Amino acid sequence: MKKKFPIQTPISRKHNNELYKLYKINQLNSDVIHNLAQPIQIPFYVKTILSLGLNFSVAVPPHFKSIKNAFMEGLRKIGWIVHFKILNQESNFNEFDKLLHNFKKCNRNSLTNFHSTEEGILFNGNTVHTFMRKVRSKVKFKSELSICLINSLKNFLNEHNLIVKPADKNAGVCIMHIKDYENEIFRQLDDETFYFPSTESQFNSKMSDLMDYIKHYCNVELMSYVKHNSSKVNTIANYLIKLIPVKFHAAKFYILPKIHKEFDIFPKGRPISSTCQTTTKGLSQLLDKFLQPLLRFIPDLIIDTSHFLLLLNNLKLNSKGRYGLLTVDIESLYTNLNVKNSKKFCCELFDMYGQSINYPTKISKVTLRKLMDWCLDYHYIRFGQHYFYQHKGIAMGGAASVSIANLTVFMELKTFFKGPEVEFKVRFIDDLFLIVNLDLIDNVNEWIVRETNHEYLKFTHTYNAKSINFLDVLITLSSENKIITSLYKKPMSKHEYLHYDSNHPICNLKSIPYSQGIRILRVCSEAETQMLEINRMMSKFIKRNYPSKLLCECFNRLKDLNRHTLLKPKTQLLINSLRINNPEILQLYNTEYDLTFTRNCTSKVFIVMPFYKNIFNFSQIIRNTINSDVVMCNSEEIRKLALDLIYIVSYCKINNIQSLIQS
Repeated sequence: MKKKFPIQTPISRKHNNELYKLYKINQLNSDVIHNLAQPIQIPFYVKTILSLGLNFSVAVPPHFKSIKNAFMEGLRKIGWIVHFKILNQESNFNEFDKLLHNFKKCNRNSLTNFHSTEEGILFNGNTVHTFMRKVRSKVKFKSELSICLINSLKNFLNEHNLIVKPADKNAGVCIMHIKDYENEIFRQLDDETFYFPSTESQFNSKMSDLMDYIKHYCNVELMSYVKHNSSKVNTIANYLIKLIPVKFHAAKFYILPKIHKEFDIFPKGRPISSTCQTTTKGLSQLLDKFLQPLLRFIPDLIIDTSHFLLLLNNLKLNSKGRYGLLTVDIESLYTNLNVKNSKKFCCELFDMYGQSINYPTKISKVTLRKLMDWCLDYHYIRFGQHYFYQHKGIAMGGAASVSIANLTVFMELKTFFKGPEVEFKVRFIDDLFLIVNLDLIDNVNEWIVRETNHEYLKFTHTYNAKSINFLDVLITLSSENKIITSLYKKPMSKHEYLHYDSNHPICNLKSIPYSQGIRILRVCSEAETQMLEINRMMSKFIKRNYPSKLLCECFNRLKDLNRHTLLKPKTQLLINSLRINNPEILQLYNTEYDLTFTRNCTSKVFIVMPFYKNIFNFSQIIRNTINSDVVMCNSEEIRKLALDLIYIVSYCKINNIQSLIQS
């Protein structure tokens, strides 16, 4: 035994040695854990466990009931796909599957009428039994981190009334007093500039009124459609009325401490509201389906870093000119947006460009406005037993919030930065990047103040003549005004990648170093910088216990990649945006684009399962069980349709440290 740790909960010799190994690794990452609960001293075993990361998934004995339920859900999905293929109604499944995702958490009983179709069309009654028998025979339990250690951590937190949360900007993990955490939350929620105090009864009453409004509007629309159309009813009202949940909650409010900023006693928190299981979640998702396609018509909006790099590569500056680099940030965008303007601008842009988009389901401007009213005017927030109504701004966690913010800011800043002195301008939600011609500007500071004068939006800015960061890119101008890009890392970010011993599929663990290496190759324009950053990245993965052999294989694969190929537009959203605003880039990469804005239907079936690395060949067992039953199917037509499907096993996360210490 290398070292004996004084933990109240007894642990085995094996787990003690594992803890010592983790402790040695933790010594290399001593600045990851932030103690905001002074004068309490945090024990080394607590720091050791938390240094693994809150997303570290702990290997536990398999929960066979959840495995069985997930497998049965996959069989139901396959059954419905085959059912619609037989009826030549494949497109119906896509819409049904989306609705099923909304129903299965809150209205599962409504699907009982489909029971016979789901099970009888393809699989027999022994399929699930055979699968579970194979799973049980392949279990070989092994855990690097004992549940006893997790329980010991929970006991320590409970005894001292502490709470653990991730820090803002990926700056590590914070341990703090629950009272301090709650005080910061109430400091924000008690600000009546944005929130009004409410009660649970008021919330339930408002949600009941909202659902009545929606049902009444949908019924009127359906009756009107049936009266004037003899064909099958297929209007937006069908989807609206089905997205009304049976069970719902107010948005859950929490904060991430901003430890990278100066503070006296306790840091300010970044507010976040989780809209899972809210009344308007489904409506907001539907609204986003209509608003997101409009973003491609905004000329200066970038979708991601790849889009930004493509535009920079396409820019040529005068080698003898004088240029400056400028970034502008809109302060607290979501909570400061004018909701009335947001509704108006989104409807105007839909009226302007909506006819150019081949939506799966048509929607009128009136209905779109109604949908925005329902999503933006009924946002309630809950913390513990306390309820608040957000009366200013838009919901930070809403499914359509990003699209609404992008469209609104485009209209609000339509006349900003339009002069000939602006050589290049792009925007990512609330962040702007500009290259300005200094030969056309007398005083840069006065020009910036003049250009950022808005009625209600407030701005901060950073200016530099040679180098500046935007998103995760550091942009530098050479002496000949050549644009050089490299990877930007925020000083407070700890870059704590997922630990290799986490309960995750090995394919996921292998893909993380490779995908991060691709990111470096894509961002860095100079070969020397690429190799330097990749070596730094590899050292970080070594600290997270990744095998040297795996990292060497990853490095060899990365050496063979070409930056030009990596920057080639691939996603349909990016391609469609470039088609409208920068078609010359698509020609450079010889990329085809979709003129109809529609997606091709595929035959992929995703079977979502909880993952346990202690089940040997788990995914192979799932595929073999399904394929063996498909081959034995008596109906030739059904067998052929099922064999044409591509079964992809995907996994949901379970038992990470954050969920275990909160349970």
